[in-house]
Amino acid sequence: NEELPPLPFPDGKFDLVYAFSVFTHISVHWAAWLLELDRVLAPEGRIVASFMSEGMCEPVTGEPWDESNIGMNVYEEGQDWSLGGPMVMHSPWWIEEHWGRLFDVERLVPSGFFDDRSGLGQDDHGAVTLVKRPGEPPPREELERLDPAESREATALLHEVRRLRTENAALESRPTVTADGGPTSGREAARALWAAARRRLG
Repeated sequence: NEELPPLPFPDGKFDLVYAFSVFTHISVHWAAWLLELDRVLAPEGRIVASFMSEGMCEPVTGEPWDESNIGMNVYEEGQDWSLGGPMVMHSPWWIEEHWGRLFDVERLVPSGFFDDRSGLGQDDHGAVTLVKRPGEPPPREELERLDPAESREATALLHEVRRLRTENAALESRPTVTADGGPTSGREAARALWAAARRRLG
């Protein structure tokens, strides 16, 4: 697939779609991709998707888990794909709130999804099973809309803004390397980070 939808499949083709280590790295176009996966799902089809939550909090963020600080928070937005690209953390409440506007959340486990024979901590991912709903899906803007009645939305965004300031300062002061080995400045990575933040925060 390309970076953006659509997929080269007709409507309703699949009974099951799985997305392992996918939404853990999509920082901007997540709603468009959820809608595209809904399009290719058959009636009552299911999605199984992994996400990074409490079990990956300290390895990714360097902070202890606090669900009020995490909604959908993006770390290392400007990071090159050769280094893993953006790292996206999700709280279960946020998935239920936002992804639940499109799908029925059948089951959600916050950690323990992968068998960690590699020793890389992959077992600390969470996973969610989503079920396609009948009828027309909501528009992308509805999936992205912040709920003013959910106080954790504002708390998580405030935490992300504070962290973005710290990350920006660190990026500005160090060089980074692209996938082809060529140098690019930390300032360029910082610009990418803030452009993505502006898109997410409106």
